[in-house]
Amino acid sequence: LDAESIAAGLPSSTGTVQAFTFGVPGMRFAETLHMANRLLEQDCAKLKWLVLELDDLRTDMEEENLFTQRQVYWHDWFASWWVLRALMAENLETAEKTRRAKLHLHHFAHWLGNIGRGPAAWALLTTGAGESFFTASGALRPGIGENGHGWRPLDVEAGNPSYEKRRREFMADLDGFRNSRRALVSSQWTGPPAPVLAAAIDDLDKRAAARGVQLAFIILPGYEKPAGWMALKEQGHIKHCLALNDPQRGPECYRANNRWDLFHLNRAGSELLSQAFIEEFKPMWEEQR
Repeated sequence: LDAESIAAGLPSSTGTVQAFTFGVPGMRFAETLHMANRLLEQDCAKLKWLVLELDDLRTDMEEENLFTQRQVYWHDWFASWWVLRALMAENLETAEKTRRAKLHLHHFAHWLGNIGRGPAAWALLTTGAGESFFTASGALRPGIGENGHGWRPLDVEAGNPSYEKRRREFMADLDGFRNSRRALVSSQWTGPPAPVLAAAIDDLDKRAAARGVQLAFIILPGYEKPAGWMALKEQGHIKHCLALNDPQRGPECYRANNRWDLFHLNRAGSELLSQAFIEEFKPMWEEQR
């Protein structure tokens, strides 16, 4: 989502609207909970809305990511509590449930002991240099996006072998893409919400409301209607939901020329999604202004 474009498309009677795309690639919901809670612990005087991508509260972790800084940093008290609750409620064999619980607790222990943070702590103590959005030369770091608002369309990755491979595989199997799109159209929203996911959303909503922040959840244009997601809104756990995964209402995001690969939009698709977001979000925005 192009936050700069979204901010420009929202009306304001009090000044300029500012927006930032704060997500990171491959973000799962436990990490989303951690990041949302961290944001809410900051000075929220000017923060009015926090828009989160809806997802299931998954408890598995890929082997190659274990004990990386990215995997450890979100295992704080808050996120670890919710992921362990989700694990206890999951229908798994006892041995697998125990294995995952040990892994998450081990990651929590790393987070608690600041293991692996020595170089950053040393730099802060000796030079006063902490993490920054800017490089030493004053330029914005590449991860902040090309316009400084967090937007980084995949087109900028052209030339990266991994991204190029995904692009070639997508273009070679356009029939598979079309079949996935047709299957989505014929599928239905079903099932009750997962109780732990609903409780985590309720808890986060209370934290946000206490700081004067509204929560909204977005369902991006994928190929599934996961069980229980729409029931989260119907049962009142989610007040503001933007379901942008409908090929009939938003066909542009489901056209091959607006995709980078099967699961990601290209620049043109991202711009179209940003405009679709504005149209869906604007009534919520104006109601709460």
